[in-house]
Amino acid sequence: MIQKKGWPLRLKRMGANLALGALLCGLACSIPAAAAQTSPSPSPQSAGASQVGLKFTVTGAIDSVDYAKNTIVINTPSGKMTIAVTPTTAITAHGQIGGVSDLRQGGHVTVSGTQRNGTNTALSITIK
Repeated sequence: MIQKKGWPLRLKRMGANLALGALLCGLACSIPAAAAQTSPSPSPQSAGASQVGLKFTVTGAIDSVDYAKNTIVINTPSGKMTIAVTPTTAITAHGQIGGVSDLRQGGHVTVSGTQRNGTNTALSITIK
């Protein structure tokens, strides 16, 4: 039986095109998922827990400042905490840009930073 061009033939072509499109879309969508499964993200154990760092924020009075070692000791409700101050630590004194020389015994501060390998390092210090 010979079919003439017309509605039934167009419907078959359209159905075939839709099926092909769905197949290609399904393949394209599954490739990123397969790639994600074959390349696992590093875990803290594989990346080294020393590189991850735990974030902290403490508020208290400065107990002491050691300018030679670039450290401060803060009196917190849970005890004294020694914190390293680096050249990249952002220091704000009463709403203005400050410096290490603004850190004085008795000053009230809020410190945010990270803890790695047992060392607390200040990312920012706000003097109140």
